Amino acid sequence: MKIVVHGGAGKIPIEDQPDRKAVIDEAAEVGLAEDAPLEAVLAAIEVLEDDPLFNAGYGGNLQLDGEVRLDAAVMKDDLSAGGVINVEQVKHPTAVARKVMEDSPHVLLQCEGATEFADQFGMTTTEDLKSSKASERWEEISAEVHGLPYAEKLAKLAEMIEGHDTVGAVAWDGENMAAGTSTGGLRYQMFGRVGDSPIIGSGVYCNEYAAVSTTGMGEAIIRVNLARELVYHVERGESPQDGAEKSIERLKASTNSQAGVIAIDRQGRVGSAYNTRDMQYSVKET
Repeated sequence: MKIVVHGGAGKIPIEDQPDRKAVIDEAAEVGLAEDAPLEAVLAAIEVLEDDPLFNAGYGGNLQLDGEVRLDAAVMKDDLSAGGVINVEQVKHPTAVARKVMEDSPHVLLQCEGATEFADQFGMTTTEDLKSSKASERWEEISAEVHGLPYAEKLAKLAEMIEGHDTVGAVAWDGENMAAGTSTGGLRYQMFGRVGDSPIIGSGVYCNEYAAVSTTGMGEAIIRVNLARELVYHVERGESPQDGAEKSIERLKASTNSQAGVIAIDRQGRVGSAYNTRDMQYSVKET
């Protein structure tokens, strides 16, 4: 088994970097102990979803209305895929995404429908998913936009919205591959906003050639279909590393934005690239 796990791209506070890297390494080790790529991806991501240092699960950003809503998607190399958008009361949205893939006739479920689906399978929680760190950040921005007319509020959000620390993993067992991505979305995003993470081809993609997870500014990632773009390069015979670098270059040239990617191909070759200041990731193999 070989696994690559990332903890998001952006400006990671210097003081948090050692602790975050230790958790990412732990997540990779946990995933490595599994027997199949999808199980490895899910196990690794759930470690990150449990840790408030990351913008996923319990550490997910609060949206502008003060609620935590999460996005996630998983995909296998046979093109089976599942995802959830703006799901509530769920600590492990990747687990729900897997259920959508395996136990529903759909690929994506959103909002109340996704939450109801999770509840039917006993995957919702009464636990408070608002971490103290995320709540403090929300209180600061909420005070600044409270009472503003709608148009002014949108303009203010455009200046202040941030958060690139989506998490994800890709894995290969010598035969098959899987990929997954999980996020709390942009900090202070409006209710109803959909980022790249649950979008097949943007935040995650996996086929018989390669598995990819992305992180960064979702609106830009969606515009260039970043995960699928990387896989196109591998399909043309390029290495995952070359594909990762070229995909990030294209995103920068086309959108002047920032992102990071990790990838693994059917030969077990790994690729990673980013144009943010930081992106921590871990590669482990047995």
